[in-house]
Amino acid sequence: MNTTEHITLQKLPYLKSPLTIFWEVSSKCNLNCLHCYTNSSKIQAIPARDSILKILAQIIEADILAIGFGGGEPLLLPYIYDLICIAEGNGVKTSISTNGLLVNEKTVKKLVQSNLSIAQISIDGPKKNHDQLRGKDVFKKAIQCFRIFKDAGIETRAAMTVTKLNYMYIKETSDICFKA
Repeated sequence: MNTTEHITLQKLPYLKSPLTIFWEVSSKCNLNCLHCYTNSSKIQAIPARDSILKILAQIIEADILAIGFGGGEPLLLPYIYDLICIAEGNGVKTSISTNGLLVNEKTVKKLVQSNLSIAQISIDGPKKNHDQLRGKDVFKKAIQCFRIFKDAGIETRAAMTVTKLNYMYIKETSDICFKA
């Protein structure tokens, strides 16, 4: 958001809804991270498509400007591409927050076709620290994911969940992401 947009938003008397929501659309995840704050796991059920579509319709009706799809791992939802396409088709910008394990050229092609605005990849430190928090050999895949999204022309961001196990690596993690 630029300064002009920010000043304009400050002048609004009130908002009838939030500008952006972050939606933990599923608790199903393909990892078991030490620092998970959503209690996501591999055994969680995927929510029914119809119930999620009803919630999405309410979000669109409420004039939300942007949705961040998270979880768990949103790419485990077989209909995530439909959600993105419907939201974007109704003027709602979308992002996903992913651990990167399910990202490949085919996945990114579908996300581009769905008009995904932003991809956010979890990078929780340098390799040793990231893998300690998320699982063996997960760092390499997350960095590859970062590059795949950037090469596809999707705005790409890194997200770091800061804990007592990785706070000392914030600068190093930032440097890693800029080089990716």
